[in-house]
Amino acid sequence: MKKIRWGTAVLSLLFLAMAIPAGAADLTPRAELNRAEEYALARFCAAETEGEPFLCRLSVAAVMLNRMEDPRFPDTVTGILSDGGYKASPVTESDMASARWALQVALMGVDPTGGALWWAWSDTADAADLIPKLTVGKRVFGVRE
Repeated sequence: MKKIRWGTAVLSLLFLAMAIPAGAADLTPRAELNRAEEYALARFCAAETEGEPFLCRLSVAAVMLNRMEDPRFPDTVTGILSDGGYKASPVTESDMASARWALQVALMGVDPTGGALWWAWSDTADAADLIPKLTVGKRVFGVRE
């Protein structure tokens, strides 16, 4: 597959159209994943964000990549998914396609969460523990002190 090189202006317009916060991308590739890792992470993102907007999928993918880069978490996809006790759930083809695209955008360096390591539903106790960096619908993405 041929890699597409996106110009900054084209990406800025694309992000604007998708309501991705300005400054969310430094366009530095984040990680190199093999096909199995990409599939597992995209499947997780699809299951976690079923029926939610693309920005939410992109944010979940970015958080998972942020965790791989943070020394408090495992540094592999398998480790991250195992550490959280995540289980595979059924996903639709459209959710999977959107999650794969979100993961590719996150791998290009786009992080609308500004480095968040957690997410929670806004009306839960977990959300009260977060210093919010982004809210998408009722989902809060943030960090803990």
